Amino acid sequence: MKEITLKPIGIVKNNVKEPRFGNFANEVSEIIVDEKFKEALDGIDDYSHVIIVYWMDKVKDRIQLRLQQ
Repeated sequence: MKEITLKPIGIVKNNVKEPRFGNFANEVSEIIVDEKFKEALDGIDDYSHVIIVYWMDKVKDRIQLRLQQ
């Protein structure tokens, strides 16, 4: 199996002060893309949806995933 490496291209900002897991349905967040990647977003307005992959690096209590065999 090949390994997949993710590298950040920006950050997400919002008004949440305390790290937490879940309960973000009523939060508004701003996605800030690094300047060097902004050209890759040309034409994004033509789409109705985008998929954002994110890592919640400030959450203290991690969920442990177990692989089903």
